[in-house]
Amino acid sequence: MQSIKVAVFLFMLPLAGCGSSTAVEADKYQSLIVGKTTMAETIAALGQPDTRSYRNDDVVLGYSAMRVSPIAYVPIANMLAEETVRGQFCELTFSKAGTLKDKFCEEARAGH
Repeated sequence: MQSIKVAVFLFMLPLAGCGSSTAVEADKYQSLIVGKTTMAETIAALGQPDTRSYRNDDVVLGYSAMRVSPIAYVPIANMLAEETVRGQFCELTFSKAGTLKDKFCEEARAGH
């Protein structure tokens, strides 16, 4: 029985805190001012974006993060967990002049 516990622990260890990228902190997001903040200032504050796309003359930077709780990988226990997955996506649109034109950020959570 002890060897099974050790095996489960070793299996779960690399999964602890599984995620991708770093979520945009609320205070940093709020400090981005439409019509004033530049793309360079945004990248300095938030780091390099996960995506960069182009719409007409605008540049859109995308920041995304996902965090999966280790309990999500445990059968039956994952059905009882309040939150197993948390995700965030932020999209920042910059004008041709390089200033923030629009910003959008959403968070989603999954669990029971």
